[in-house]
Amino acid sequence: MPFVIVCTDSTSLCGTNVWLIEGKREICINYEYFPESGYLKYAAVVHRITEDDPKLTIKGIEEHQHTVQRRYEIRPVEMYTFANMDDDMLIENIRYNMCHGYGCKGSRIRDTYSEASSDTSSDTMSMLSETSEEEFKVSPETYNLKTIRHLKYYMAGKESRYIFISLKGRSSNGDVLFGASIMRTKNDPSYIPNKNDTKAHFATADSRLRKCPVQMRVSEEFKHQLKGNPKHREDIAAEIVDKIFERHGGLLNIRGQRI
Repeated sequence: MPFVIVCTDSTSLCGTNVWLIEGKREICINYEYFPESGYLKYAAVVHRITEDDPKLTIKGIEEHQHTVQRRYEIRPVEMYTFANMDDDMLIENIRYNMCHGYGCKGSRIRDTYSEASSDTSSDTMSMLSETSEEEFKVSPETYNLKTIRHLKYYMAGKESRYIFISLKGRSSNGDVLFGASIMRTKNDPSYIPNKNDTKAHFATADSRLRKCPVQMRVSEEFKHQLKGNPKHREDIAAEIVDKIFERHGGLLNIRGQRI
C-alpha cells in the first residue's frame, strides 16, 4: 500500500560516520538535518590520499571517525540552509559548505574574555607572557619562505570579531609562522570590514609576521592547504584561530617573540 512521508518541525535526519570517496579524498561526515526548517548541524574530516599517505587502514578509519565525532560534539557547524532536501542534495550541500562556506568544523563562540587580551595590549606584556613556557619551534627554513598568504576569519559571539591573519608555511611538514590583528564589530554583527579596515589590519598582521611571528604546526591532514592554490584554507584558518585563543598569561597569541 502506498504511503506518504510527512515531516514535522521536530523531524530530523541523522548520519553518523557517513563516508564519501571523492577523487583522492576520503571524507567522513556526521550530521543532523531538520527538513522543515532547513537547520543543519555537521562536522567532517578529510583524508587526502598521496604517495606518502595512502588509503586509510582500519585503524586510520577508526581514528578519523573518532576525530569527526569529537568535532561534532565540541564545535560543529550550525547553519540554516535549504528546506526539504533529499539525501543526495543534502550531502552536496554539506560538501559545498565544507569547501566554500564554514569548513569542516564550526567557529568557537566566545562570549567572555579578559580585557587584557585586547589587540591593543602592550608588546611588553605580550613578550612577558610568551617567555613563560617552552614553545614549539618551526624549522629554520620556514623563515626563508617568501610567499605570504592572507586569511580573514569571522568569529561569532556576543561581541563578533574579524581576525586578519598573515602567514607563511611549509606544506612538507606543516610548519607555520603567522601574525594576526583582530577587529571587533562593536556589537554590530552585520558590520563588514571595508577596504580601508581590511588594508590596515592586514598591514598590522604583516608587521607582526615580519617582526614577531607566532610559531606552530598545522595538522597532518591539512598541511596540503599551504600549497599553491587549494580550493580553500578554512581548516588552516580555524587551527590558527585556535592557537590565537590558547592565551598565554591571559593574552591572545597574535604576536610572538621578536626576531
